[in-house]
Amino acid sequence: MTNHISAWSHLKTVAIALGALILLLPTQSLLHTAILFALLAAIAWIDWRTYRIPNILSLTLLVTGLLVSFATDPAGIYLHVLSALLGYGFFRLVDVGYVHLRGRTGLGMGDAKLFGAIGAWLGPEGMVPALFIAAISALIYGLYQLIVSPNGGNDKIPFGPFLAIGAFVIWGWSHILT
Repeated sequence: MTNHISAWSHLKTVAIALGALILLLPTQSLLHTAILFALLAAIAWIDWRTYRIPNILSLTLLVTGLLVSFATDPAGIYLHVLSALLGYGFFRLVDVGYVHLRGRTGLGMGDAKLFGAIGAWLGPEGMVPALFIAAISALIYGLYQLIVSPNGGNDKIPFGPFLAIGAFVIWGWSHILT
């Protein structure tokens, strides 16, 4: 239990330091990009290996996204908060429908939390394109698995890495390339 508390203590310290940097350097798109990339890469790696997205990483992504959004556009923060709620709610609704149709879950709660956190970063204008890129990427991977898998394509596919790809592509397109 001591290690768990210690890890929380360190994470809080890092979060406070990152929050201070974000607020002190609101025009530093490179810093924001580095934070987003680090969190998305960690989430994608863990989800790919374990089919789980740690709540602490989703929460950190959500909070940093809201901090960045507030630092760069204080008047538009409500859109990012709303996007986070809608992103989470949309995935939960899709999962409820899937459970109703198939009798089992299709999306994990981690995916819903991740998409909500992505909404905090990208806002309403970035969520749909990020989801489209994620869905197309996952579909291509699924078709590849269907062809090469000895299980006939019945393997589980973690969606978090594909959401991470979609989010980072859209962020890069709107913040780095423009």
